[in-house]
Amino acid sequence: MGMPWEAGVSITPLPEPDKPAYLQALIEDAVSKGAKIINKRGGKHDRSLVAPTILYPVNKSMRVYHEEQFGPLIPVNKNYLKKYEQNNRTLYASCVDRAVQHDGGGDRCRDRIVVWPAGVGV
Repeated sequence: MGMPWEAGVSITPLPEPDKPAYLQALIEDAVSKGAKIINKRGGKHDRSLVAPTILYPVNKSMRVYHEEQFGPLIPVNKNYLKKYEQNNRTLYASCVDRAVQHDGGGDRCRDRIVVWPAGVGV
């Protein structure tokens, strides 16, 4: 994490001043309703830098399930194929579904993340 002009940096600050607080609210909402942060740096932030955060398991009661956040939060639903199909029918043109392949153990899913584009609008 760092500034875009620094060598080797792949995670840069968010351009919107209120975005870190918004993302933190989504994380807190999901965790309060049963999701866990399953990656080592997940949930950490410093001013406008927010670390990628994998939340698992996410369900319909959580804001992050419904809100398109354009941020580094990766909500993972237990029924990832069903969610993938639902996102193909979304109203958002640039939705991306992030799904996990695992053998039934949620604690192991962070090692096998797969990103599937659900559609890109121009």
